[in-house]
Amino acid sequence: MTIPTGGAAVSATNSGGGPTTVTVAAGSYYLTAAGGVSSLISTLQTQLNATRTPSNWTVSLSTTTGLVTINCTGTWSLAWTSTALRDVLGFAADITSVSSAQTGTQQARGVWLPDCPLTLEGDLKRAPTVSDSRSAMSPTGNVITLVGNTYRRQRSLMWSHVPIAQVWGAQATYTNGSWEEFFRESQLGLGSSWFSPGSPIQVYDHQGNMLGSDATIAGWSMIGLTSVEPKKAITNWTGLWQIEVPQIVAVGP
Repeated sequence: MTIPTGGAAVSATNSGGGPTTVTVAAGSYYLTAAGGVSSLISTLQTQLNATRTPSNWTVSLSTTTGLVTINCTGTWSLAWTSTALRDVLGFAADITSVSSAQTGTQQARGVWLPDCPLTLEGDLKRAPTVSDSRSAMSPTGNVITLVGNTYRRQRSLMWSHVPIAQVWGAQATYTNGSWEEFFRESQLGLGSSWFSPGSPIQVYDHQGNMLGSDATIAGWSMIGLTSVEPKKAITNWTGLWQIEVPQIVAVGP
């Protein structure tokens, strides 16, 4: 996601005083950090602790529900100056005079939890190099090869038996928690203005290992998928679905 010029702000108060404006700077973020990119979750926590003392704020994302939880010791409040920040984190209103952890009522945007293991054509830890190399052979067997460009690629990503609650928005346990909503927002740009069509993604297996962890991959781009339509995992039954991504690519040497 991209936070526009001016950043995104929240007004914070805790037992040490306030309210104080806390700003997440403009720039590109993923919800969690990996591949050398910024994390919205950890950046917000860092800014809260740096700006609104005492520094005992925590911001976390559940890898089970996709919900964000915010907490601070003592009595605290947050007023969302940026409603876009509030919406992306899955909160529906300001948090006023509480003394316990507060969890969003909606799943954070830009995250999809398939509740199903990932399979793919290659090795999940790798980021294979692909090139536009072309070779020509002389009549005597001499071969000349030219290479102009290279990139990284993984093919045939599939989640074979995804529960219906993780597929369709109307069936989702939490708003923003379905493949349909994730694809519409991150790939079609039909949601928060912080996402644009074809937004880069990060992919993890069921054990939390990031795809392409053997290389520094800032983000992968989906190629060849223009529709949210999945396939039934079991003929004539709509309880489980098969989600397929033909290939993902990334910039790389």
